[in-house]
Formats: sequence, C-alpha cells, structure tokens
Amino acid sequence: MKRKSNAPTDEEIMEHANVPVWLAASAIGWSSCTLASALQQGRVPFGFAVQNDDTGTWAYNINPAGLIRYRHGEFQAMGMRELKEIWSDIANSIVDAKLESARAMAAAVTGAVMGMGGYDWPRAVDKLHITFEASHGGGYPKCLVDRATEGERLRYLRELGFRVRRHFRFVETADTREEHWVELSGGIVCSLSNGWVCDKAPL
Repeated sequence: MKRKSNAPTDEEIMEHANVPVWLAASAIGWSSCTLASALQQGRVPFGFAVQNDDTGTWAYNINPAGLIRYRHGEFQAMGMRELKEIWSDIANSIVDAKLESARAMAAAVTGAVMGMGGYDWPRAVDKLHITFEASHGGGYPKCLVDRATEGERLRYLRELGFRVRRHFRFVETADTREEHWVELSGGIVCSLSNGWVCDKAPL
C-alpha cells in the first residue's frame, strides 16, 4: 500500500510569514533536527537561526517563498566552506588586479627614472602621472597643461623618454576644433593642442 504524503502544498507554506521548522522539514523531506542544524550552521538559503545568549535556545526564521524555490530546485543549499571559497576567490582576484596595477606603476617609475639617466624625481613623477592618466580613462596631466604651446608639450614628452611613433590630426568639424595628436611609446596618445592623454586614439 502506498503511503500518503504529509508534505504541505505550496499554498499551505505561503500561509505562514515564518514557516515552522517541522512544516518546512516535511516540505523538503528532511527531519526537523536536520533542518534545525542546517539553519544553525547557515547552510540553507531560505532561512536562518539565532541563538539567545542568555538561555542558549534557538529561534528560527524560514522564508516561505525561499523554501518553495528551494523545494522546486530553483536554488541549492550552499555550505559555509563553499561560500568562503567563493569569497576567497573574489578577494584574491581583486588583490591580484591591484598588485598588477601596482607592478605596472612601479615599472613606469623605474622606466622613467632609468630612461632619464638618473634620479630626476620631478620628471619621474610627471611621467608616472601621464602613464596613470592615460591608463585610467584619460585626463589632463598638469605637467602638459601647464606648457603653453604644442612644441613645448612635444619637447617635454621627449625629455621624459617617450618616443613619438606618429603624428596625426583631427580636422575641424561643427562640434570640434582641429587638434594635433601624437601616438607615443607605451600605447599612449596625446593631444598636443591641449595636453589630454589616453590609451587609445579617440574616434
């Protein structure tokens, strides 16, 4: 003879703002003790448990919609170990990206210092500023903006150790004025007209 299922329907579960542990356990085919333990350990995505520090007793909160989603396989339980591994991987990738950026900046400083044949720190900082601005969306480095003419900007870029790969111009349109640009070593482009630097030629 087939046993009658005591599992509640989704409608019966939704009648509760906070599903009782025994009812939730029967809905997913677990014992009440197993579910209580999983809630206490933070291993289920549809609820949580809080222990009273004074009495040592536990209070449970089980979200009815979350329980139904879990029951129908819309999300799975995940252990603390798995969550820690995921967050650890995310944190490591952020740290790796920051370290790579720091290495690139250190290489730029070293290259700036060595490329100028000595420790001319103000120029090393200017070269680093140009490299940083170009690699972070573009900008107007003060060391270029402060120079009054295209010739002064080009001369200073060469003094910093940048090599000019090519010159090009954007012609004047109804919205823009004509600009003289140079493509530099390191994948940097610079408008000699106003000192803007970026890591690719604007369209």
